[in-house]
Amino acid sequence: MTTITIKQNIKNLDQRTYNTYEELMEELAELHGYKILWQINENNIPEDAKKALIEFEQTPDKKLLNI
Repeated sequence: MTTITIKQNIKNLDQRTYNTYEELMEELAELHGYKILWQINENNIPEDAKKALIEFEQTPDKKLLNI
């Protein structure tokens, strides 16, 4: 079990238990009007997101990105 503490209020985010990280991320994305890549059909990925993904894949130094 992991506990995530949010120190800054997020308007309209209910204080509750999320069963999965994916569930929390989907709720946050919905509150901010974003889509998460796992929610997007491959043919509908915005061009800026595609560009960022390609740059990420081509970046040899991923130390900071490997969480």
